[in-house]
Amino acid sequence: MSSNELDALLRRIREEAVSRGLLVFKASPLWDDDLLTTVEWRGDESDAGWREFLDVAGARKVPMLLEIAHSFDPSAFEPTPRDFRARLDREMQEEFEERDQMLAAASQWAGQTGRIEIGWIENGVFYQWRRETDWYPRVWELVSSGPFGFDDSEE
Repeated sequence: MSSNELDALLRRIREEAVSRGLLVFKASPLWDDDLLTTVEWRGDESDAGWREFLDVAGARKVPMLLEIAHSFDPSAFEPTPRDFRARLDREMQEEFEERDQMLAAASQWAGQTGRIEIGWIENGVFYQWRRETDWYPRVWELVSSGPFGFDDSEE
């Protein structure tokens, strides 16, 4: 699915949610997975599965549906300063160089929507339905791992 198709899908979902009387709130992405337990919708796996998800939201009398769109901002990930890289061992220098090259290649998706989510929070649980482009998981893995990424698995 392309970014344009994802944006169009999110508009259709929003229009349908509003027509069903749901209040839609545009929210920022939830980056900290530890804040809420997340349950991902596994009903109809097709791109039309959101309709079933809205049916459940309506049956639960959800007061507010969250709409979240993730876009890629390569400016948030600066290239590694060369003077810093020069002080590292060869292996780390190569890792930083590879990361910087991959970020430069990923800049083609700058500002594009890579993932959409709809959902609601109930009793501390975030119930969500989501779709993403083919490129988004690769870019997310790039920026969330490796040197200066978001990966905190070693803590």
